[in-house]
Amino acid sequence: MQAMFYLAAIHWKENLEGDDSETNGGFLLGGSLPGLPFFSYGRSGGYSWGATALNPDNSDLYVEKIDGDKYLFDGQWH
Repeated sequence: MQAMFYLAAIHWKENLEGDDSETNGGFLLGGSLPGLPFFSYGRSGGYSWGATALNPDNSDLYVEKIDGDKYLFDGQWH
């Protein structure tokens, strides 16, 4: 049976706050079922999300702290 998901992409020229201080536009790329007004799974410049087959898998959620090209891990910037 063929999957019913289709790929879609949205691109915009300015970020949602209306200024282009950090980014000069953005994107949203993902998959959805026909007729749904949202992406079931996808990614953007700073977020990604997905779906599981049965119960939600929320045991591996974490928050990243990023400063330029460095990241915080175990209390130290790398």
